[in-house]
Amino acid sequence: SVLAALLSHARCFVGSDSGVSHLAAAVGISTLVIFGVSDQRVWAPSGEAVMVVKDYWDETDVFEWSSMDGRDFPTAGCAQAVLEKWI
Repeated sequence: SVLAALLSHARCFVGSDSGVSHLAAAVGISTLVIFGVSDQRVWAPSGEAVMVVKDYWDETDVFEWSSMDGRDFPTAGCAQAVLEKWI
């Protein structure tokens, strides 16, 4: 597909849980997938260059991030912190 060809020339991909994220993972580029309410254990793309993060609300209503493999990211400036760890 045209999209797969375009993605194969990208250095990385950052996106939400979607078919495009799976396509990016399939072409082998570094892929960061951000999950919301869907279960990342079921729907996450696979691949060595894939990092998955999921947002959740804890009991104190503080927005936090955690990755599929248990690593935690800082709550302050979540998006920036995730990108800095990933890149």
